[in-house]
Amino acid sequence: PKLANDLKIPVDEAEGLMAMFFKRFPKIREYIEITKLKVVREGVLRTPTGRARRFPLAKAGGSMAAASQRQGVNFLVQGFTSEIVNRVLINLHKHIHEVRGRLMITVHDSIVFELPRDNLGLLDDFFNIRVRDFIRKEFPMVPVELPYDVEVGPTYGEAKHSIEAYAKIK
Repeated sequence: PKLANDLKIPVDEAEGLMAMFFKRFPKIREYIEITKLKVVREGVLRTPTGRARRFPLAKAGGSMAAASQRQGVNFLVQGFTSEIVNRVLINLHKHIHEVRGRLMITVHDSIVFELPRDNLGLLDDFFNIRVRDFIRKEFPMVPVELPYDVEVGPTYGEAKHSIEAYAKIK
């Protein structure tokens, strides 16, 4: 019902979408089921880097157990992604001087920094080395490249241009 409510479609249509999704990506259903079993059996999950989360109510039954299982499925993905983003942020901080920049703030999953306009041309290589290559090296268990966007503007609120487009303005 949640998907149906979110998409404002009939329940049977939402169920059809879910069936089609899991048919196309059967490993996702397998991951979900294995993770739920592990939450109940072991009461603890660890991200690939070793961070643990305990689920003391996983054997309580009913809605408490179901909530623990859902949280476990989300924890492994969101927790590991959070670890990657934090490590990338630390790496960017260590090397931001290479583009004469400085980190300002993080906003949800955005990292905001400033640098001289003349150094915009350095950003592609900087991010390739300090984000893409860093993730490959530090997290070899990630089987795919993790995409990211770079938006540029005079302020955070006005950052909506690509590097190339912004360089042509003014």
